[in-house]
Amino acid sequence: MDQDARSAGNNGEIQARRREIRWLLIALGVPNLAVAVWILVAPHSFYAQFPFGRKWVEHAGAYDEHLLRDFGSGLLGLTTLLVLAGVVMHRRVVQLALVAWLLYSVPHFLFHAFNTQTLSAGDNVANLVVLGAIVVVPLWLLVMVSRQGTAGRPAAAGGSAGADASAGAGAVTAASSANASARRDAT
Repeated sequence: MDQDARSAGNNGEIQARRREIRWLLIALGVPNLAVAVWILVAPHSFYAQFPFGRKWVEHAGAYDEHLLRDFGSGLLGLTTLLVLAGVVMHRRVVQLALVAWLLYSVPHFLFHAFNTQTLSAGDNVANLVVLGAIVVVPLWLLVMVSRQGTAGRPAAAGGSAGADASAGAGAVTAASSANASARRDAT
């Protein structure tokens, strides 16, 4: 077990399978971060060459610099969130990053699954395998992270992650009330 996993307290940090989760979050983010930067720096190059000179985007329709830059900006934000979640390794941050990623990747996959007419059979297979992987891997990570209790252990039988969050919210409310009472007593 790494030092981070041994020293993490009951503060929502991920402990179980920490290295694998971190590696997969960063592995999802970094290649897409590179694509986002490419789009923002040279949108026409991306349009005409993505991926590796195969011209998949060019086959899909007319060039629109504004639309590409908007897509690149959104992708930059999402991938930065994934990478930062991999660095922070706080359960709620990881869950939020994965849900945000899935809100992008699932519709993207579905669009390409139902619009295969512009690419060759081989390009469609390659495209759908990659896009499918960037849906399946985050789904698997989300399930794995959500099954962990706040200390990185599986949630107790009959309990839920929501119960952990409610208990935490109750403790915060109690602490806030105690602080407010202390301030009133001091005045």
